[in-house]
Amino acid sequence: MKTTLEIKQRLEELRTEIQKECISYGEIAEIQSLAKHIEAGDVELLQWAGVEEFDKVMRLSNTDRKKLFFETVQKVGLCRDGNYVSGIPSGSEKDINLFYLLEDILEYPKPCKIPKNFLI
Repeated sequence: MKTTLEIKQRLEELRTEIQKECISYGEIAEIQSLAKHIEAGDVELLQWAGVEEFDKVMRLSNTDRKKLFFETVQKVGLCRDGNYVSGIPSGSEKDINLFYLLEDILEYPKPCKIPKNFLI
């Protein structure tokens, strides 16, 4: 398993290939596989990774982002007795990537009670 530093370095190498306009299909697939490691504000890599949720999430109000975050928390198994708990998310790759994206945008919310109107 690669370290976070190795992944970040590889993403920068892939960015260089994008900017030189000589990226291969295999490298595009690699960017997509590393999507959860791309920072929320990195529009260039997120778009190449095909993270369509990024565009949708960025158009939401902060309240709607929080609601989507808590809904996603429940989908990825990080909800216990109505509380958001820390841990490793599980479930579909789409939900996990959305969880990491929202977690980054919302600056890593601490575990807390999920508001009743956000429970699904």
